[in-house]
Amino acid sequence: MITSDKPTVNILIKANTNSEWDCCEFAIIHLSKEWKKLQATRLETIKPFTDDYTLQSIRFYSTSVDFYQSGDNGTPDIEELLADKDWAFVEIDENELDELTPPENSLDFYTLEIHRDGNARYKAYGKHTNEEFWTNKFPLQQLTEQNLV
Repeated sequence: MITSDKPTVNILIKANTNSEWDCCEFAIIHLSKEWKKLQATRLETIKPFTDDYTLQSIRFYSTSVDFYQSGDNGTPDIEELLADKDWAFVEIDENELDELTPPENSLDFYTLEIHRDGNARYKAYGKHTNEEFWTNKFPLQQLTEQNLV
């Protein structure tokens, strides 16, 4: 996995969990032309509410994210890759994705929260524990405007 200055179809983002026994340090968000188009439509949906300070967010079902924990099997140093950023475009192949370590929880109920300021975050919940897993916020508007490589 290497970071890229050019937009790619995957972003690496810091993530976390409220679990007392499970771990989650990062996530990979999978972007596509269809994803970008859908998110642009969703951003239009929230536009009428941008000045409504009582609105926290609108949630949509979305499974375009995978959560991971740091492992001993050669997981890259996320802090080093991100270099003080919350997220970065990354180049990663299927073999590298297969080698990453997911949380021990079986995750379910994946959502994308879009906030009125155009930022978003992914969330998922432990299927049997209801523990939360979430990404840091990221600029959804900016991602929908990028030309992916």
